[in-house]
Amino acid sequence: MNVNPLDSPFSLLSLFRSRAMVALISFGTLLVSSNSKATTWTVEWNPAQPENQIGAIAEIAASGDTILVGPGTYYEHIPLESKSLAFIGIEGKENTILDGSAIIEGREKSIIYMVGGDAEDLIVEGFTLRNGGGAPEEYGLISGGAISWWSRGLGGSATIQDCHFHDNYLLDDSSMGGGAVYLSDIFTVTMVGCVFDNNDADDVGGSAYIYNFEESIVKDCDFYIHSGSRAFGAALYSSGTGPISIIDCRFQGSGSCDGRTGLRVANLSATIKGNSFLDLDGPCATRIKLAPRLTVGDPHFSLIFTENHVWNSVGHTVGTDFQFWMNYSNSAIQFDHNTIVGTFVVFNSDHGNHPICSNNIFFESPVVASSSVGMHITCNNFWPDSLELTNPDNAFIEDNISLDPRFCDPELGDFHIAFQSPCAPGNSPEGCDLIGRLDPACDQTPTKNATWGSLKLLYRK
Repeated sequence: MNVNPLDSPFSLLSLFRSRAMVALISFGTLLVSSNSKATTWTVEWNPAQPENQIGAIAEIAASGDTILVGPGTYYEHIPLESKSLAFIGIEGKENTILDGSAIIEGREKSIIYMVGGDAEDLIVEGFTLRNGGGAPEEYGLISGGAISWWSRGLGGSATIQDCHFHDNYLLDDSSMGGGAVYLSDIFTVTMVGCVFDNNDADDVGGSAYIYNFEESIVKDCDFYIHSGSRAFGAALYSSGTGPISIIDCRFQGSGSCDGRTGLRVANLSATIKGNSFLDLDGPCATRIKLAPRLTVGDPHFSLIFTENHVWNSVGHTVGTDFQFWMNYSNSAIQFDHNTIVGTFVVFNSDHGNHPICSNNIFFESPVVASSSVGMHITCNNFWPDSLELTNPDNAFIEDNISLDPRFCDPELGDFHIAFQSPCAPGNSPEGCDLIGRLDPACDQTPTKNATWGSLKLLYRK
């Protein structure tokens, strides 16, 4: 198959387009389009030599080049040193597989990894990456089962899009983090449309570890947490001085993760919006910890947690530690329009602006709130009533209710509310509008209390 890269529809390809020049290489079909600024290489799978096909091209490619990869299963460990490259799977992740199970002499166990210097710009799009085992990061700790991309703080970026990561592991005592992906000390991270399942690490970031200096975006990704994971942040661990946005992602646990957290965010600023957190058998995905790792008095520290759905289908266990815990000092906290089910919630804010907790449904979810600066708690539904304030004199509490939210079908996981719900617009307290994440979507006609006389009428001939 010969692919003209200039006709490629892929979204990231336009960054690297160039004038065409074609060559044929002996180990397989290779198309090269080139000019003085960048080269686009196209690699087609050669079943006679399944190992190091892409790695051989990455070794000779120059910074700024693009490597297009045809469908097939490639056994790869690709070292990169101080160069920008884009790897694009032409027919997508279902058909283009990078496998790290082969032993290649002189190579580490990660599939794509840094070997020194400083990271530049990495793009990985349209691959399945599996069976990676990590590579040494800057300090020699094994990191990034499938992708290990790091810098000494001088720049670089990572864009990972439409990829599937599975069965990547870091489970020895010398490991650092990122069972599948390790992105550390770089400026920007973009991770969109990726699926993570059955990955794990022994320390932090069972699926992914991110430390950024500027902006990170994780959007529309699925995290299926490895049962029994031992990692802090069994799905995702994020830290850094730059902000992170986690948008429209799905986190699912299938068992307890040894008392660790599913999501751990320690950035100085975070926006977590439109996500779902689901546990089917014991708390893991719903164990969420949001707390800054650094406290330097920056007044711009902030946390926005909005329009999320958190559901532990087993329910919270009295006497256990947190399932959802926030402790942001010197920060502005906005916690609104979430639906929280079966989850123990702890708020703790000691400094900064008044934390805002509004328009949330807490269903069978005890809430403990502690704020020395005064917390605004308005337009929430606590059902049953389960709010505990450790500093009630500092709290502003208004227009909260404790009524059955009347979910459409909670046993089947449908937490839309009925049109008759006290959380629906028009039924909620004046000025509150919608309470919770999901709009009304079903009709629940109230049942009339039956009497003995009415029951006899039903059977009267």
